[in-house]
Amino acid sequence: MKALDLNQVANYIADATILQTIDGGFALTHYGVTSAGNKFFLVNDAEGKSSVLEF
Repeated sequence: MKALDLNQVANYIADATILQTIDGGFALTHYGVTSAGNKFFLVNDAEGKSSVLEF
């Protein structure tokens, strides 16, 4: 997983297609596809920390 700051998250989401968002109470998990065709999970937690995992 790669940690992202708020600007990186905004840029990442702008170029991606989010297929599903899951509200886990403490964190939001976004599942989608990047513009390059890679699938990803992007997690934003309640403390403002974000990370992404591409596969």
